[in-house]
Amino acid sequence: REYQPYISDWENGTPSEYALVDIDSNGIEEMILYGKGDYQYGNFAVFTYDEETGLVIALACPDNYLVDSYTGYVMQVYGKPSYYPQYNAICFSEENNPSIGQTSGFWIVNGNQLDESFRIMVKENDTGGPGLIRYVLIRDGIETEISNEEYNAFLWTNLAEPVGESLDYKPIPDANSVGKTSSPGKD
Repeated sequence: REYQPYISDWENGTPSEYALVDIDSNGIEEMILYGKGDYQYGNFAVFTYDEETGLVIALACPDNYLVDSYTGYVMQVYGKPSYYPQYNAICFSEENNPSIGQTSGFWIVNGNQLDESFRIMVKENDTGGPGLIRYVLIRDGIETEISNEEYNAFLWTNLAEPVGESLDYKPIPDANSVGKTSSPGKD
């Protein structure tokens, strides 16, 4: 439960699951701590291990999509983060189901923090061009219009199979049961 000091911003549910994945392909697995609140919203935090110091480090999440100048460790998520190995990134939507539009951010490990590498969005067409919506890629603060096909290519190999990998989330062990084993024939 060493993660407690880093999750004071947790708003949706409580930490209940974790997944291990080497986000940045450096040979050290990061731990994604996850908990679901009402509806499909949850929170998560990411931790890594520093081999030199032997310390577990919470990765800061500066300037997330919903809160400018945020300096904490907890992110809001709709559903659960997925892993996209081709980008060495986790992907998640903070506000709604990305399969019906909205926004998906692709986040990478950068030192002791998570940085958004890029974001794809479905936006209302406010440009006066054709159609009711437009698809946008945002990288380094620059917004570029992309096609529906390009948008879908970030998320899907075809409309039935996602490009990203679902992570194997497991329940957080009860601190009272860690290290205990049961004997055959005894309850």
